[in-house]
Amino acid sequence: MSANGVYYCTNENLAAIVNSMDVNEADDIIAICGSGDQAFAMLEKANSVVAVDNHKPQVEYAISRAEALRAGDYDGFFPELGFRLGPKRYLKNGNLLAKVLPMKSRLEKIRLRLDKLDIRYVSDFMDEVKERKFSKAYLSNMLGYNGESNAEVRWFVEKLAGKLREPGLIYAIYTPGLDGVKGIEKIKLPTMIARCREFIGSANWMPTVYRRKA
Repeated sequence: MSANGVYYCTNENLAAIVNSMDVNEADDIIAICGSGDQAFAMLEKANSVVAVDNHKPQVEYAISRAEALRAGDYDGFFPELGFRLGPKRYLKNGNLLAKVLPMKSRLEKIRLRLDKLDIRYVSDFMDEVKERKFSKAYLSNMLGYNGESNAEVRWFVEKLAGKLREPGLIYAIYTPGLDGVKGIEKIKLPTMIARCREFIGSANWMPTVYRRKA
């Protein structure tokens, strides 16, 4: 993290996110932005991705990465911090973007799909899902991260699930108090796969994949 609170790169396993969410060309995904790694990774396969964050410097950083990629500046696209720590750490943690470093054909595919990526500053995540146009949501660790109560988290997830269209998947790496929440159910196999991938890495996240109940 930089002095202004910007995360240069994710410590989540991107393969766990993309595979466990079964990202495909039918998906319109809303995602927590962070470094942008997750959004770029999902963009390779999704129809569209909207990446949102309530921290303006974080949004500006992700936009600068998108601009570098659009210009074909692959070196500028990769996070500075990642290079300082060395590529082995990110290969071990399953970071998709580090893996594609020598595979410019995949980066080129993402570059050509940048018109399908919208990176926005938002003050309220829920404002972005009012029209119920998204099929899946990636939440990272936003649930309870700022000290929200279990009741507040449950209310948020129930409301979000009701706004998603089919298949209505939600991926979160921190899920306090969500057992038995109305309107969603945990999907066991994708959750197990995601946790196994994270276990192989070094961040010790415990992701869970939920599905909106019909």
